[in-house]
Amino acid sequence: MDVTILAPVQGQQLPEIAWNYNEVKAWVQESLTNYQGRVYGPEQLKEAKADRAKLNHLKEALETRRREVKKLWNEPYIKFEAQMKECTGLIQECNGAIAEQINRAEDGERREKLGKIEDTFDAFCPAELAQLVELDKLMDPRWLNKSVSMEAVERELRTRLGQIKAGLAALRGIAYQQDEEAVVNRFLQDYDLEAALAYGKQLQNQRDVRQVTAAKQQMASVPVLDAEHTPPPEPEPPAPAPDAAPLAPPAEDEPLLTLDFRVRGTRRQLAALKAWLKDNHIDYGRVPQN
Repeated sequence: MDVTILAPVQGQQLPEIAWNYNEVKAWVQESLTNYQGRVYGPEQLKEAKADRAKLNHLKEALETRRREVKKLWNEPYIKFEAQMKECTGLIQECNGAIAEQINRAEDGERREKLGKIEDTFDAFCPAELAQLVELDKLMDPRWLNKSVSMEAVERELRTRLGQIKAGLAALRGIAYQQDEEAVVNRFLQDYDLEAALAYGKQLQNQRDVRQVTAAKQQMASVPVLDAEHTPPPEPEPPAPAPDAAPLAPPAEDEPLLTLDFRVRGTRRQLAALKAWLKDNHIDYGRVPQN
């Protein structure tokens, strides 16, 4: 059905609002001559406020007439708009009822397709992944669209399951030691192999730092051999005499080398070491602290 507008006629220009515009404008301009460019001193503040009140009163008088005409002019359209919305509302009410039926039908189709996807997942998921992989994490929302066939869904599922299986095999083939479980769990969060490998490397780096720190702390706790201030050794059984004969004193032209090192041993062993150094004409002393 065609909507026929009887008034105003379509294509016909609405009549202008006729009023004594030129007369009012001239009157306003004449009224402003006493105020334009006027400068008020501090002692004329009361007079300035009175003049401003007169101008505001003049403006409000004009604004009141404008609002009256606007209301009069808009009343026909406001009535027409309400009538038109009443008609479109009836259409929307019927349309909504149909849309609800369509949505229920499409929801049923999506639930049916989801059941098929779950069956496909159960059929193609390897036994070793059954307790590790969750369909919800693999699910692509577009699989439920009519435009995506079950054959395409099956191909993508099989591909993703194959990638996950290969990823787990790759992770378990790397020497992660005690981090293997943590790295595998990271992979199972989103099946991102690169992220899991990066996480394993991060854990290994953290362990290396801890080991280096522990080694430094252990070395710092070992006392340094001080030849000048070493307390006398406690009485212990005499050390066995070395089998090899003492070395001869170095020749005058033989270069001397310096080697700083740290040793650990019992008092008896350290006493034997000092005796051996002395017997073989080797100078020793504290390591200088730089």
